[in-house]
Amino acid sequence: MLSRLVLRCMTTSVRRALIQNPATTQRRQFSATFRILNAQATEGTAEKETLEQRKEKLKILQTKVIGGALLFIFVATHAMLLWRRRQEYRRLNKEVPPIRFEEFLDDYYSKGQVKEIVYQPQFEIANVYLYKSQTDEPKNWLAQRMNVSDHYARQPDIRVDCTGATKDIFTTEMEELKQKYKDVYAQHPNVVFDTFPSYGEVGFIAATVIGTAAVAGMTVASA
Repeated sequence: MLSRLVLRCMTTSVRRALIQNPATTQRRQFSATFRILNAQATEGTAEKETLEQRKEKLKILQTKVIGGALLFIFVATHAMLLWRRRQEYRRLNKEVPPIRFEEFLDDYYSKGQVKEIVYQPQFEIANVYLYKSQTDEPKNWLAQRMNVSDHYARQPDIRVDCTGATKDIFTTEMEELKQKYKDVYAQHPNVVFDTFPSYGEVGFIAATVIGTAAVAGMTVASA
C-alpha cells in the first residue's frame, strides 16, 4: 500500500515537472501548431480538388448540352424542310392537278412537247416542263439573268401521277420511252430525280449545324 502511494506521488511529481519545463511546453505548442497547419493544408487541398472536379463536371455537362442542341437542330431542320416540301406539294396539287400517266404519254410525250421531267420519289409524282409553257408565270429574277433549269425558275406545266413507281421503275420506264420515241425527239427530255434531302437541302442543314456549333464553341470558350 505504501509503495503504491509512493509510486503515485513520484508520477505526479514527474508530470508536474514536465508541465513546468519550458522545453516541454514549446514542443507541445509546436506540435499543436503543426497539427493546425497540417489540417489547414489538407482542407485547402480537398477544396482545390473539389473545385477542379466541379469544373470538370461543368465541362462534361456543357458538352452534353451542346451535343443535344446540335442533334435537335439537325432533326428540326430536316422536319422544317420536309414540311416545306409537303406544303409545296399540296399547293401544286390545287394549282396543277395531276393527270394519269397514259394521258401524259398520249397528249404530250408522244408529240415531242416534253422538255424536262422532275420526278419526286417520296410523293410518286412527276413535274413536267414543256417546250411551250402552258402557264403565264414569268421566270424569277435569277432565272432571267442566268441559264438555270426550268424547275428552278417556274412551276411545272403539268404533273403526272406515278403511283407505285419507285426510282428504278421510273428510270426503266423512261429508258423504254426514249427508245420508243427516238424519232420524235432530236434531244430527249432531261430527267431529274428530286429526292429528299437534295444537295441544296443537305448544304443548308450542314451550314446550320456547323454555324450553331461554332457559336456555341465561342460562347463556351469566352465563359
